[in-house]
Amino acid sequence: MGKIRIIASRELRGHRAGGFAHALAAGYLFLTGALWLRALHAQEGTLASAALWAQLHASCLPLLAVCATARSFAAERQQGTFDLLMTTPVPHADIVAAKWLAAYALTLWTLLLAALAPVVALPVVATGAAAETSLPALAAGFAALALQAALWTAAGIFIATLFRSQVFVAMAGLLFTVALPFGLRFFELAPLMPLASPDVVAVDAACGVFSLFPAVCYATLAPTLLFFAARALDLHFYRIR
Repeated sequence: MGKIRIIASRELRGHRAGGFAHALAAGYLFLTGALWLRALHAQEGTLASAALWAQLHASCLPLLAVCATARSFAAERQQGTFDLLMTTPVPHADIVAAKWLAAYALTLWTLLLAALAPVVALPVVATGAAAETSLPALAAGFAALALQAALWTAAGIFIATLFRSQVFVAMAGLLFTVALPFGLRFFELAPLMPLASPDVVAVDAACGVFSLFPAVCYATLAPTLLFFAARALDLHFYRIR
């Protein structure tokens, strides 16, 4: 666990020092802030602000996760430290876990900043009942989004182990996170419906409708993807030996 913390801390320091963390948060907050204000105007009070916030971020969260994970291994390759990292006496599963932990922390921090919008900004741009946000409902929606973020960042880490270029990682990640829900909705695979409609899961949580099944789905698939990411690193290690 100590090695995982060290690698994750190193990763986060690199994100902050290079300005990546700030740029990612600023870009995401600008995008979702504009979309949220537009959605508030379009809904005209038909959906509670906390539920609307959760619905919007469930749709945008895959983009944030892909951006947070795109540099995980591509940056190591560009800096020439990837092969050195692979040959260090650290299990590849720990390296994957550390990279995921750093990306997950970055994603949650950005999402937490975005959660200030319904609490701080909404009373400024709205009046009356439209300006009210239920903090328990917002917290429930945030919890659902945190579970989804764990899955999307795990998917991003897995994809990051397969490509050398950040551009290819980002393109493959976006294709995966966009195509997967559409494909699951098309084939109507009931066991994977929380992946097909993450916005519905987030809205239900914000409205007080809880189900254990989506949580189990996310909590099961995220470690599975990290396991496959570690095996992908194992294959690369055997090729360079």
